[in-house]
Order: sequence, then structure tokens, then C-alpha cells
Amino acid sequence: MRRDPERCSHNGGTISIMECFLITNSIREDEQKIMAHQDDRQERMTGAVRVDVARNVRQRLGRPENVRTLQAMPQFSVEQDLPDEFSNLLGKLDKAERRAG
Repeated sequence: MRRDPERCSHNGGTISIMECFLITNSIREDEQKIMAHQDDRQERMTGAVRVDVARNVRQRLGRPENVRTLQAMPQFSVEQDLPDEFSNLLGKLDKAERRAG
């Protein structure tokens, strides 16, 4: 049995090459939509996890045993004999933290 180059088989029957092309493109578009939806869902879940982690850290830092430990720790301070280059970098870091926070 000789196959017609203008036809292809689909679901047990034959259809034209153009119909086959349209079906293939439709399937491809559906797959892309599904993948985009999954990407959106993954981004939302990642954001939710980030919020949960931040909330969890804040709760743990607020526990009495952690508050006592953190209050007993020495504060970070810059020594005055620090080279100017490092003082400038620390100043820039402080500014960036204030803008972000």
C-alpha cells in the first residue's frame, strides 16, 4: 500500500498535511499555555515560601530565649583606625541597607 505524500495518519484515519500541521500547532500551543501556567504557579509558590520563611525567622527571633541571647551579643561597631577605603565601603553599605529596608 502506497502512502500519499499529501496525507498523514491521525487517530486511525488520514488527514491532509495542512490539518496535521494545524493539529500539531494547536497541541504545541496548548503545551506552552500549560507550561506558562505552571511557571506562574511556581513563582507564586516561591513567593509564598519566601513569606513563610521570613515569618518563621521573625517568630524565632522574637522568642524569649533568642532575645536574651541576641541582647547578650556585642554590637558591631567600626573601629576608628579603619582605612578610609573600608570606611567609605561601609558607608555605602549603610546607605544601601537604609534604602532597601
